[in-house]
Amino acid sequence: MIKITGFAPFLFGVLRVLLTSRILSRRLCVALALGTVWLNVHAVGVQAATQYAPAVSYGVNSATVSEGTSGLKALLSTRAYVSAASGIALQDKVLLTVGGEVITATAARNLATAAIARGAVKAIPFVGAASLALDVWKAAGCKYEDAKIKCDAGSTPGPVPGSLWQPASYPGCKRETILAAMQCTMPSGQTLVGFAVVSQTATNATVSYKVQYSGGAVSGTNGYNLSKVSGTVTGCAGGVEPFLNGKCPTGTVDVCDATCIEAKFAQGIALQPASKLPAVAKEAIEAGQAIDSSPLSLTGPATSPVPKAVTTTGPSGTTTTTTTNNYQYEGDRVTYNQTSVTNVTNNAGDIISTTTTTDSAPEDERAECEKHPETVGCAEFDTPEGEIPKDSMSVDFQEENLFGAGACPADGFLAIGVIGGQTMKVVDWTTMCNFALPMRGLILALASVSAFFIVMPGGGNQS
Repeated sequence: MIKITGFAPFLFGVLRVLLTSRILSRRLCVALALGTVWLNVHAVGVQAATQYAPAVSYGVNSATVSEGTSGLKALLSTRAYVSAASGIALQDKVLLTVGGEVITATAARNLATAAIARGAVKAIPFVGAASLALDVWKAAGCKYEDAKIKCDAGSTPGPVPGSLWQPASYPGCKRETILAAMQCTMPSGQTLVGFAVVSQTATNATVSYKVQYSGGAVSGTNGYNLSKVSGTVTGCAGGVEPFLNGKCPTGTVDVCDATCIEAKFAQGIALQPASKLPAVAKEAIEAGQAIDSSPLSLTGPATSPVPKAVTTTGPSGTTTTTTTNNYQYEGDRVTYNQTSVTNVTNNAGDIISTTTTTDSAPEDERAECEKHPETVGCAEFDTPEGEIPKDSMSVDFQEENLFGAGACPADGFLAIGVIGGQTMKVVDWTTMCNFALPMRGLILALASVSAFFIVMPGGGNQS
């Protein structure tokens, strides 16, 4: 950075006072103001960026995958991903040309479950009743109705009349499942193993099993019969099937707001197979809905895969310089510098000296509009159609006195009616102006010196 030091700061301060003074003419103030702008621009340097955007080719054999909606769709279809209840982690191999070398890195982009939910709900009108996302919300007690997600909060299952399985000769072992009924027949220290249902009807069942004793021995295969008996089970009233989340339907549904939609989707996706979330995301993208994703991030090797070595041989020995690129990753950008190790070896093979140097990262090699596409100079504007309207007007300029043509304001008086209508001077502008006029030359001289230091190169010290 370039900063102002020495005499320039004092002149800079004087200049600001002069620019606000009414004593100088407008033309001189404009000239000094332009000089101030030049000084500010000159005084603040721009540090060269050391990051640059490498050319990226995705996939095997450099098959290109574009970013954006189509890119996410392709990644979901053909690239590796890790799916979890919290979202999808998309990963792909990329080939980067950095520092004259081609390295293989990993590009990652994450799709959060909440973002997929927002895209999926917008896609339902385009996909219809076959939408995979509907299964997810249904598992959490929700449905799509009147272009809205409506959810039943549900109730906790309780004791209701039902049928239980009872093993023959064990009236105390009444359970909701055949396996649970058979397990309760095992005495302490014995374990049911090799269990299988041989046959089953609405009222009876036959099973086979083995018993493992506390000492580790296992019995032969046994057969047993069970029957259905009346009892109390845990379930939903009226024999209604519970939602997949275990809650019983209440029949009352409420419109789900944005927060509710995301929460219910997360609850429902946790009850689905791991492949469900990427399938829902792909369905939403194919329906034309955007899914917010995290910025692309790169990871890769820290150093050159194959360091470059240059060897020169002379009468007194051999000099070998090995250069290695060092890579740093930040988001979707890569920076690098180079480390060179020079070994000098005599003819006997002994290393005489070793020198290690590390260069700084190279300057940003991109064009200005690549680095700053959002700036006005790089923006692309629409071209208006038709003829651009025009108008004509006359502008007259009138010269002003270079050294100013101001006049001293009149003194301020106050009329005092109670003393015979006399007046009293309260502001003596005449005396002030008489004092200011001798100072005029000094101020103009200081302004000239300040302007000289502004426009001349080297007016401010650099560091």
